[in-house]
Amino acid sequence: MREEVRFIRMVPKEIVRRRRACSVAYLPVGALEWHGKHLPFGTDCISVENISERAARKIGGVAFPVLLYGDVRYWLHDCRSEWRDEYVREMDIPRNHASAFPLEAKKDMSSYTTPTKPDEVSISKPLPLSLEEQEKMFIRLIAYTILEIYLYGFNIIILLPGHGPNNKLCQKAEKLYLENTKRRKGFQPPALTKTIFYFDIASEIEPLLKKAGFNAVVNVMTNHVRNRWARAGYPGLRAKDPTGPAQFISPPLLLQKLKNK
Repeated sequence: MREEVRFIRMVPKEIVRRRRACSVAYLPVGALEWHGKHLPFGTDCISVENISERAARKIGGVAFPVLLYGDVRYWLHDCRSEWRDEYVREMDIPRNHASAFPLEAKKDMSSYTTPTKPDEVSISKPLPLSLEEQEKMFIRLIAYTILEIYLYGFNIIILLPGHGPNNKLCQKAEKLYLENTKRRKGFQPPALTKTIFYFDIASEIEPLLKKAGFNAVVNVMTNHVRNRWARAGYPGLRAKDPTGPAQFISPPLLLQKLKNK
């Protein structure tokens, strides 16, 4: 029987034993996001949850539960203007639900805008849940979670974002956590933290990612990579990628790169 590495399922003596052997905590940071009709909404969570658990077994340490609520709703595939019609059709929801937090593409597809003006011109005060407020709330949530993990006695905390935009937010949360540790002696010395986006490591391994970059392959290669990790984490998952066969990133090789980081 394999030793438990998932914090949420461990009793105190199990946590202490693994922490004494390797004081590393892995915090997967995902998102609930539409990835087409062939992948589950939890793809970004499943991928990094699986990576964290496998890293804990191979490298040492403890895997913490994934953060999956509170992410920035403007930065989702659900909201992207070029995919909105398909999302509305597949989910059978009102169109105004999909455009509630719009991510509008420019005509040349060179970049995106996030309109935040209220529908009613009579509203003059800043609206709640704006892009800026969502970012701030999620950064605070991540930073607070880092502090919680630190208070369980872990000296090193690895953040594993599974959703592209969360990479920068995790890095900002690291800084906020570090600043907050100055408030009390009980928060000192602070834990060492590091954000590792697995696509950055994957691009060192996978030729297609290395040549094209993350954004250029988000509609194709990302599905293959995530499909692989999602199925590895949940063997019963029968997600199929309609884009056809492609090279897969080896999970063991990715974990070895993670260990070297």
